[in-house]
Amino acid sequence: MEGGRRACVIGAGGFIASWIVAKLLDRGYKVHGTVRDPDDDEKNGHLKKLPGVGERLSLFRADVLDYESLVPAVRGCDVVFHTACPVAPNFEDPDAVLKPAVDGTRNVMEACHKENIKRVETHNHYGHYTISTIMTIFLERVYCRGFFASMERACVIGAGGFIASWIVAKLLDRGYTVHGTVRDPDDDEKYGHLKKLPGASERLSLFRADVLDYDSLVPAVRGCHVVFHTACPVAHKFEDPDAVLKPAMDGTRNVMEACHKENVKRVVFTSSGAAMIFDPNRSRDQIIDESCWSDPEACRKYQQWYRLAKTESEKLVSKLGDEFGIHVVVICPVWVLGPILQSKINASVGLVATLMNGSKTSYPNIYFALVDVRDVAEAHIAGYEDPNASGRYFCIACSKLCKEMIETLKENFPQYSYPEKCETEGDLFEKFMNLFEKFSNKKILSLIKEFIPYEKMLVDTVASLQEKGLL
Repeated sequence: MEGGRRACVIGAGGFIASWIVAKLLDRGYKVHGTVRDPDDDEKNGHLKKLPGVGERLSLFRADVLDYESLVPAVRGCDVVFHTACPVAPNFEDPDAVLKPAVDGTRNVMEACHKENIKRVETHNHYGHYTISTIMTIFLERVYCRGFFASMERACVIGAGGFIASWIVAKLLDRGYTVHGTVRDPDDDEKYGHLKKLPGASERLSLFRADVLDYDSLVPAVRGCHVVFHTACPVAHKFEDPDAVLKPAMDGTRNVMEACHKENVKRVVFTSSGAAMIFDPNRSRDQIIDESCWSDPEACRKYQQWYRLAKTESEKLVSKLGDEFGIHVVVICPVWVLGPILQSKINASVGLVATLMNGSKTSYPNIYFALVDVRDVAEAHIAGYEDPNASGRYFCIACSKLCKEMIETLKENFPQYSYPEKCETEGDLFEKFMNLFEKFSNKKILSLIKEFIPYEKMLVDTVASLQEKGLL
């Protein structure tokens, strides 16, 4: 599906409104603007000269007192900016301002309701502010950066997971109202950490749901502006391929069908570097980026079911997004470290624990592609909030030899027992992990700007394990 959000500006030819149109176009939005007469170049010609208008600005003939004229203008938009109102300090006839202000606002809101618009921004008289200040209030703080994000509702599928818990935490911190799906909302051992997050008591609702149960997903995504689909079994070896393939494929289909039913227009999907790396024909000299895919036939041949599940489910979510008219953004994180919010250790952070707890006498001679969970969560949210976000993003901060990781851990935590011997077994896991030696993260840096430094990522991981008594 074509990327970029769609916004409608009511009364687009006005002073403030013209700047909103200009700023939206500059940010990559597609813009619907309502004016009395699109052919009146004396009043509205300046809009047609703005950069980006040829591809992304449509002017609609509409009047706030004519409800029917507003409906096509707001149709398909993610947000409506209602700016239209007569402006003058004195009116002899009060109806000259009250009627368009009150009846016009009612018409705009009813048109938005009819077309299932979930967000409307309007403005009152702010006092003596410059136009740039008002633009900041409207675009940077109000809409784009979530200053009033409590007006936005997000659903996180599989909310109790390592990455998902951080997405929930960051959404709450931004002011979002959050729906989280979990197997059992009353299981505090697994999900109690979510209930303790700041803002959870006011703005977090946990829904009993399973990705294999379509009917359980529908109420969870209802009313949401975005759905973050993170749920998938995580392991690199499965005896039963259906243990990972069925929830990955059927679960993804159920989530997307529930979003389609409830008119959710944006989905951010958690894929994996595993969907990019497993290709026996790839040279070690090739740079890994968003163009790389794992080979499904090779995954089947070597029984790499997790990699197959991530590859096929990512392709499925994009296909269904096109079919259903849902804008899909995909985040492909690699080996995720960083502080854990949940009470039990997860698979990726477990790597660090096994290097420190004396259970290993040797370590593999391989590269680990690493990224901090806090950056992964930021990338997911930016995948929704950034109107230019589209396609897949390879979420990788750095690539380090296992030997380098052990050295860093020893320097910061010398009291633990580390493996001393490096062994190369030459198995498939080692072969493909070493392909991460060369990579490009240029695209993901357009979303999150910078990564948490490698050493801080590792130190914060250990500190959280210590705090929870898991080392």
